[in-house]
Amino acid sequence: MRSADEIIHLIERGTQREGLAMWGKIKPFWKPLVARISGYRFRLRQHRNYGNSFGPLFYGEVQPTHAGSEIRGRFTVHPAAQGFMLVWLAGVAAFGVFGALEGPTPESSIPGWLFPLTAVGFGGFAVLLMRFSWWLGTNERRTIYTFLEDLARGEPSPGQAPVRRT
Repeated sequence: MRSADEIIHLIERGTQREGLAMWGKIKPFWKPLVARISGYRFRLRQHRNYGNSFGPLFYGEVQPTHAGSEIRGRFTVHPAAQGFMLVWLAGVAAFGVFGALEGPTPESSIPGWLFPLTAVGFGGFAVLLMRFSWWLGTNERRTIYTFLEDLARGEPSPGQAPVRRT
């Protein structure tokens, strides 16, 4: 089994640093994965040529164990995207509730049921947007997962120099 320091070193070697992602696909800088590493914690994402704020990120941590080390983590979206969706859905809910409570006024020609229906529509749009973005990232999750599996087995991933077994 590999030590936690060795795994972090291999992640650094097999990925592009987040600040260097602007170099795009310029050889020899380009690697398929981009990483931000802090101690034994790291964040991985696939290098994209398009914007996807809701794309999958892998937040992981290398934990030393008595037999070597273990990688634990989860796929999620960026915290800023989560915050945006929270504000969006809260605003949609408030619009629907206050619109329904206010109801139609005598001088208004807008029916009262339109506010909750509009809120459901905007909420549904937000959920569909996130689902679509997550679907776009299916191969990204697979690439990250394969990279981590290969790293654990000691095999090189695409864009990574071969790892010597010692």
